[in-house]
Amino acid sequence: MTRTQQYGRTRQRGFTLVELALVVGIVAILLGGLLIPISRSIEQKAIATTQTNLELAQQALLGYALVNGSLPCPDPGTDPNTEGQASSADASGCSTISVGRLPWATLGIQGVDGWGNRLDYAVYAPLGASFSKVTDSDLEVWCTKLTTTTVPNGIPGCLTTGNAVVKPSLKTSFVVYSRGKNGSGAYRPGGSVNSAPKTALIDEAQNHSASGNIFISRSQTDAKSTAGEFDDLMVWMPSTLLTAKLFAAGIWSPSP
Repeated sequence: MTRTQQYGRTRQRGFTLVELALVVGIVAILLGGLLIPISRSIEQKAIATTQTNLELAQQALLGYALVNGSLPCPDPGTDPNTEGQASSADASGCSTISVGRLPWATLGIQGVDGWGNRLDYAVYAPLGASFSKVTDSDLEVWCTKLTTTTVPNGIPGCLTTGNAVVKPSLKTSFVVYSRGKNGSGAYRPGGSVNSAPKTALIDEAQNHSASGNIFISRSQTDAKSTAGEFDDLMVWMPSTLLTAKLFAAGIWSPSP
């Protein structure tokens, strides 16, 4: 056998660089096509987990109310030794803090969202002492107030057009919410805190406000949307629904 024949046979055993590049490219395309649905599936699972945990928190807070005749004050999140414990109330209610972290340990629940961040919690301060002022709550849940015209049907998730403000719940007893996938401003287990929402994220920044009584709940939009990025998830308890539950349990009755 000549050297030329041996060389020719050796070349036939492998791939050329062009062929290898084509194979790698095809594999990359196939993997990319698989990763996108996997990523979406993971995100949807995280959202579903968050919704479930929010609803569990809502039920746990209602149970606490029926047993104790008041709502727990938030966990301020400033002391890792008391993480998840409700702050103390006085005769006027949650005078020290009415917006903070969900007191998950006090309630006996997990208290995190699908991304591993702590859930936040706001309560009408007097309800930390009693339900005598349950119908006076100043907590409100708004859809949003955005002056955008390029989003279909006007304001995202508000079921209206123009710049009208939709308010799904006035006189709200409490609000429990997740900072969503981006986790802006959320507390992590152990006490570390994620970066606060950028000022451009108007609706998320509103929910981040420690002193605000207005909370935003609307459809999710990404950073490319003219409405701005928003991925917070939220549940709340209107005063009318809470009073109905309390009245049925014999804990509250309307003033004569």
